[in-house]
Formats: sequence, structure tokens, C-alpha cells
Amino acid sequence: MLVKSSYLIVVAKHTNDKKFHIVKLSLVIAFVSLFHTSTLNAQWFNWLDATSNRLVVSSVANSDPEEKDMWPADLNNDGREDLIVVRKQPFSSPTQPGKSTLLLMNVNGVMTDQTSQFAPEFISTLSFARDVFVGDFDSDGWKDVVIANTFLQQPQYFRNRGNDSLGIWKGFVDESSLRFPMLTEDPVRFCAVWGGDVTGDGKMDLYFVNYRQNSSGGASQDYLLINNGFGYFTNQSAARLGNLRNSAFGTACQIVDIDGDGDKDIIKNSTLYNVAPWNARGVLVLYNNGSGNFVKWQNLVPTGSPYMFDIADFNLDGKPDFYVVDDGSDYILRVTNHYPDSSITVVRTNLNFSNTNGFGGNVHIADLDLDGDMDIGVADVDVDIPPCNSSRRMAIYRNDNGVMVNVYGTTVYPWTANSYDFAWIDINNDGLKDFITGKCSGYGIFMNDSCELAPNPADYDLDGLPDACDPCPTNPDPNCAPSTVYPTVSLNDNIARQWNEMSLASIRRDFARPTVHARNLWHHSSAMWDAWAAYDNNSIEFLLGKTIGTYTCPFTGIPASSNITEDRRKAISYASYRLLKHRFANSPQAALLMTAYDVHMDSLGYDKNFTDVNYASGDARSLGNYIAAQYIAFGLQDGSNEQNAYANTSYAPVNPPLIVDLPGNASMTNLNRWQPLTLDLFY
Repeated sequence: MLVKSSYLIVVAKHTNDKKFHIVKLSLVIAFVSLFHTSTLNAQWFNWLDATSNRLVVSSVANSDPEEKDMWPADLNNDGREDLIVVRKQPFSSPTQPGKSTLLLMNVNGVMTDQTSQFAPEFISTLSFARDVFVGDFDSDGWKDVVIANTFLQQPQYFRNRGNDSLGIWKGFVDESSLRFPMLTEDPVRFCAVWGGDVTGDGKMDLYFVNYRQNSSGGASQDYLLINNGFGYFTNQSAARLGNLRNSAFGTACQIVDIDGDGDKDIIKNSTLYNVAPWNARGVLVLYNNGSGNFVKWQNLVPTGSPYMFDIADFNLDGKPDFYVVDDGSDYILRVTNHYPDSSITVVRTNLNFSNTNGFGGNVHIADLDLDGDMDIGVADVDVDIPPCNSSRRMAIYRNDNGVMVNVYGTTVYPWTANSYDFAWIDINNDGLKDFITGKCSGYGIFMNDSCELAPNPADYDLDGLPDACDPCPTNPDPNCAPSTVYPTVSLNDNIARQWNEMSLASIRRDFARPTVHARNLWHHSSAMWDAWAAYDNNSIEFLLGKTIGTYTCPFTGIPASSNITEDRRKAISYASYRLLKHRFANSPQAALLMTAYDVHMDSLGYDKNFTDVNYASGDARSLGNYIAAQYIAFGLQDGSNEQNAYANTSYAPVNPPLIVDLPGNASMTNLNRWQPLTLDLFY
């Protein structure tokens, strides 16, 4: 037992030799005993329910009752994780039509339903989806979506279309019939899909695990689809797998180098009844012989009833281990030795927690407390056995140096509600994993509030709160409330003054970054000048039709205008609108700024959804869009490293920063070299 005066000792995960994380409080006496049981229920993370202010759904009901499966990924390459949610009628009998897929985009920390805008075919093409996998299959730098369907529906491939010429993301298009062959060798009743390179060419192939609903149907056959390198797949299942593609009731699969020989093996579950060649239920390893063919196999748990699994190196010995959700009781399979292309040896450890007994659901692994080892979350709903409200509850286990700890015990929290599936996802970009859960009815978002662990601890406003956890990171008052009012500007000023005031208002709501904002003001002013000068034969544009450094901006002129004054207003407005939306997309008050730009365009009577860039048509709006696109592209190659948050790529100052709030400058070491400044924020 530990007793400490004036401090609260909080038991946290072991990091090297540090067994306690100390948080200073005033005159608090705490008594803490260390157990691997539920007596420490409140001593790890308090997952804060933020569903009401971090989730906006519109294409599905808030009380969405469907079976759900999820995959988080940065879909629009903006540095924030988004989410795909596939849905179907719960459990294994098709008495209802297919369901739509949900696209939740991370809009400045709010998971926002933008399915109709960016993936309308998610709605029009209904699916009997059991699983989803997201990856860049066509090597274009944008993540595509593959959906594994059941009830005889072919799998689906949605290509990520990337950005248009304005840098605006275009979303997804259904290219299933182009990318996938028709799968006819065995009826399609997929439970799971996984992507990985089995042929060694650097491109992700796909494995779909299949099932029969009962033993009278005999063996089902899985499918291995090989990627040609450009996202087009051929069915090579029979040639590469033979009868190793057989499954009874296949429920999960992954593609992982399990034997340490450098090529990717296939791991899958087969449960419910026995089929050849294994003639048992189990977790099955299909060993890659180095050429993408599979001959040897191993059943890791021939006496178990495995349902789901995930793979990670839990004890940091360099060998991947397994967490297995079993219909009896969950367990860890620790890999102790591996013999390439032949076998691995495992040690089974039953967890024996009360909430690991009986039917469970999906399992996902993440390092929640950033100590280097992987923690575990387990959804409780077996999607093949009703009802949704199972006897288990969702569980989170902490990894203490390879030992799983049931920190939360049997205590019921808001986040322990029955869950079909969930996803670890960093919603607010603080470097800590939050999660979204697909409940029996609706969804829940729960935030990791451990600000002291945030790997992005910058405190720009010097209020003692890391920016990642600060409700108003540009205000030095630690008790401040975030602004809820977007900026507005007067419509009585000329159009250039209006947008210049909007630019200044944006800077006031951003971090204090003098050089960044000097560049923003320069580019914005130049863009407005180019929009004005394009209508005057005696004026010389800055970027339009010019080469600046190594960047060339093509421009062949515009048709004569019948209303130069109005066309200049339009061109300046569209150029400003697009450029400001791009430059302040990651501002701490980005949501309010985006609203301000939209409202101002509405006030001017302009269609903000007009994105055409064909200035040769004579449409001033197209000219403005084109100018913005050129300045955005120009800025991405000018050496500022804008795409990586302007991170320094080479220069190292020789002088320490000058603290401008203190008199004198005793720290200056070289009068002839630049000295960085420590500045308060604008607020």
C-alpha cells in the first residue's frame, strides 16, 4: 500500500522502470493498492462520451439498429482519420433488403456523415456487408474501399477518386465490375476480408473467407484475388491454395508474416463444424512458400471454438501473438518459436476474466497509453447469434509488459454498452486513440481525455493545457470557453477589402505564426490582384501566365467582359473563398472559419458549390477558381513545406529563442545570426 501526502498517485501502465504516473493535486491523500482486477476501475482512462457534439449522421437513423463493421483511415489525405461503416440486417438470415454504407468524414474533430456528398453509390448500391477493408490498391496514394458481402452478393470495390484541380476531394466511385472478376466457383457468403501482399510484388492482394450456414452444405471455399499492381484482380484461389481454401464457417482472416521468413502468410478461422483437410475447428495458418503459393498448414487451436482474432506482438519479443475471441473463453496465443514455411510454437494463456466468457465479437488492438505495447478492445456481440444484447459487455484490457489487465472489471460504463463493432480512431488529432462504437441502437463516440499523455504537447497560448486538449488553444485563459461565433465582415466595403478583412479575421483565430501568415497575406493579396488584373490589358499579373522560380502557371487570357466590375467581384470572391478554405482548413477554429466563408459567399449571392476552372469560357467564377487552384499548387512547391504543417526541413538557429516578455537579451550568442522569438498568441 502506498500513502502520499499532497499528491495523488495514479497507477498507470509500466513504462521502462516507471511504475507510477504522478499528477499533482493540492492536499490530497490517496491510498492505492495494486491488483490485476477491477479494484482499479477508475485508475486508467476515463472515456468521455462525446457523441452529442462529435457525431453528425444524416443518411442513417441516430438509432441505427443494423449490424455494423468499421474501418478507420484518412480517406481524403487531410491528416485526420475518417471512418467507413458497412451495415446489414443483423445476424445470418436475409429477410430484409441490403443496407447502405456510411461515410463519416472527420471535419475538424467532428465525425460528419458526408455519404451523399462524396459516396452517393454507398446509398444507391445497397449491400449485405459483413466486413470492410481499406487500402491503396491501385498505388495512386489514395485509399480505396473493399466490402465483403454475404447472401450471394459479389464483393464491392469503391475507388478513391482523389482531388480535383482545386485540391477538393472527389470521394468514391463504384468500380466493382471493372476491378473484380465474377466469383462463381462457390456461393459467396463472406464473413471477412483482408488485404496484404502475398506474391511479394509490393501490391496488396485480397483474401475473402467464406462460410456455410451448417454442416449439411459441406465445405465452403475461400477466395484469393491477386492484384496486377494497378488495382485489377484475378481469381487465383484454386491454383495457389488448393484445398487449403476450404472453410466450414469462416469468420475472420488476416495476411501476416507469422513465421518470420519475410513473406506474408494467411491466417483464418474455421468454426462450427469440421471440414477437410484440417477436420477440426481452429485458427489455421496457411504458410506462404515464398512464391505466393500455399501448401503447408497448421491448426493452432484444434480443440477450440475460435470466432475472431487479432494479431500483434504483445510481449515485444519480435514475434506476433494472437488474441482469440472464443465461444468458450478468450485467450492469448503467444508465439515462442517459428520455423519458416513449416510451423510456429505457441503458448496458450486463458484470461479467465468474467467478461471474456461466452460468445464475443470483433477484437481490435492499439497502443492506447503510448507505452509501446498493444492494448486490446473486444466487442461483445456475436453477429451470428441473436439477440444483440448479449450477456457480455464491450471490454478494454490494458497490456502491462505482456500481461493483460482487466482494469475496468465488471463495472458498467457508458462505453461498455453492447457493440457489434468499434474502431480505434484519433478523432481530435491529439495523438491518442479515441473510439467509435456501433451499438445495438445507434453509435457512440468516446474520447481519451488523458491530456498528459498527448504526444503533441505544444502549448501555444502558455496556459498550461496542451493544445490537443485545450478547448481554446489560442486563448491564454485556462478557464476560457471556445468561441461559438464565426467572424463576419461588412458588405459595404469594396470586395477586396471584404476578403482582406476575412483573411485578417482568420489569422486572429489561428496560431501565432508570423511567417506563415505573412505568406498567407502575400498569396491572398496576389491572387486578388491577378483576378483584378486579368480584366485590364495594361496590368501585369503576378502568377497568371508567368513562371515564378520553377513553377509555371498557364494562362491564355479571357474573353472580353460585358460587366468588368461584377466579373472582378466574382473572380476575387471565388479566388479568395477557395484559397482561404485551403489555408485555414486545420486552424484551431476551422469549423467557424469554414462557416464564415460559406456565409459570406451566400451573402454575396454566389454559389459556393460552383467548382469549374475553365476560365476560357468567360465565366469569372471559373477564373477565380482557377487562380485559387494555381496559388494552392504554387504554395505546395515553394519550399515552405506547407503540406507538413510548415515543419523545418533544414535550418537550425544558432541562437536560443528570445523571450520577449523578459528584459534584455543575455542569451544571444551570435549577433550576426537570426534569433527565434517566443511570442504570445493573438487572441
